[in-house]
Amino acid sequence: MTAPQETLIERLEEGMKSKISNCLLCLLFFSLSCVTAGAEAPYQNYIYSFDGEPQAECQAYLPTGVVTGNSLGTKDFNQPEDIFAADNGKVYIADTGNNRILILTADMKLESIIEAFGDKNNDRFNNPCGVFVTPENELYVADTDNSRIVVFDENRQLRVIYNTPDSDMLVTPFQPLKTAVDLYGRMYVVSRGCEKGFIQLEKDGTFLSYYGAIQTTLSPSEALWRLFMTEEQKRRTAKNTPTVYSNVVVDRDGFVFGTVSAAGGIYDASVMIRKLNPLGVDILKRDGVFGPRGDIELKDADGQKIYSKFVDISVRKNGVYSVLDSEKKRIFTYDCSGDLMYVFGAKGAQLGTFDEPAGMDITPWGDYFVIDSKYNHVVIFKPTEYALLLDEAIEFQYRRNYIEAEKKWNDVLKYTSKSDLAYNNLGKIMMVFEKYEDALFYFKLGSDREYYSAAFKYYRKLLLNDYFHLLFAGLVVVIVGIISLRLFLKWKRKKAIL
Repeated sequence: MTAPQETLIERLEEGMKSKISNCLLCLLFFSLSCVTAGAEAPYQNYIYSFDGEPQAECQAYLPTGVVTGNSLGTKDFNQPEDIFAADNGKVYIADTGNNRILILTADMKLESIIEAFGDKNNDRFNNPCGVFVTPENELYVADTDNSRIVVFDENRQLRVIYNTPDSDMLVTPFQPLKTAVDLYGRMYVVSRGCEKGFIQLEKDGTFLSYYGAIQTTLSPSEALWRLFMTEEQKRRTAKNTPTVYSNVVVDRDGFVFGTVSAAGGIYDASVMIRKLNPLGVDILKRDGVFGPRGDIELKDADGQKIYSKFVDISVRKNGVYSVLDSEKKRIFTYDCSGDLMYVFGAKGAQLGTFDEPAGMDITPWGDYFVIDSKYNHVVIFKPTEYALLLDEAIEFQYRRNYIEAEKKWNDVLKYTSKSDLAYNNLGKIMMVFEKYEDALFYFKLGSDREYYSAAFKYYRKLLLNDYFHLLFAGLVVVIVGIISLRLFLKWKRKKAIL
């Protein structure tokens, strides 16, 4: 065994020992700092280890209060469906059952209400289910049962109404549930029951195309079974295919994110969250051990699997995104590679829990607003120091400021006994610095086999480069020795004959 290999093994052994020590120290840390935080929330933040076991972490977000119609000085909400936190700090709520849109200030005070608009204020919403605000502060409202999108300028004055597009290519009903607008003014509409993807509209409201349709594939057994199905059975099976989007958002780079709720007994984690390029192709990274899919597996009291149903998604400028799971009543947050960062929320009636979570968004300063359409209120969550530290580490790494990112990830490890996310990101940083021995050390602790193999390949190459001259010199000595020995033996045989 070579000296570098011995050094590596010694470091790994020391790392595992320190890892065990960290576990013991973390117990003390939790008792001093995290227990109090945990007592303030009726749930526990967790991530999944490499072997699929849930692993408790410090709380990332804590509930701080609720907003109701009464607290705003107006009538109670009635089954609100959507919420949007604009860049200017204002918050927009689609109070669906009351057929109105509420605009709140950054400190959650009521600023204005839109109920009637148009000439002589004689036009009204009918079941508005979605709101979206552009960087120019234009408000887009998905006026569902009026089959239109209503747009207001930054002064809340009606700008334009987009009714059902007049196009032979539009072959599905136009009943907008949610909408989002890209950098060029194109609209992406989630329409009720549309299985062809988003309805894409031009800036002037004309129909452009269906966008991001989901192509589901059958397993070999399902394909074989369909050969023996009747046409009626095939139609019923098709209705169970999860091809209907539940929400849409456009990030700062113009990529379209969408969520899909599982339908029937069919569930495919690879299509439940999508990031679409201009061609409508899914390019979402799923490099995490289990990929972005909510909980790995959950079963009810009867042993039946419970699948996530994502109803909303929020994307930040550093690629971090969160999805709202209406089935498990939780919010799952992932980095741009698809690694789970933290989880918060639960089912219940306490502060911080939900019964029918319908919409979610995050403010520019990091607060989460979650709508519960059963309790008719908005729950406010604020980040802990642990969550802020994670976000800072992700932000520095996203911007390729690896020196600062390394510092932040090491600070993260002071809060947690074991964080595969921190260890593996430190390993990636060491790869950038070409410190492959250190990278192996971190990937071993983070249980990332793929990156460990890649780091080992580079480390082996580095060893060969460093010791090539010695290997070459040794090989030359061996070859010269063999040749000299053969010449000596040949000379000796000739001498013996003579």
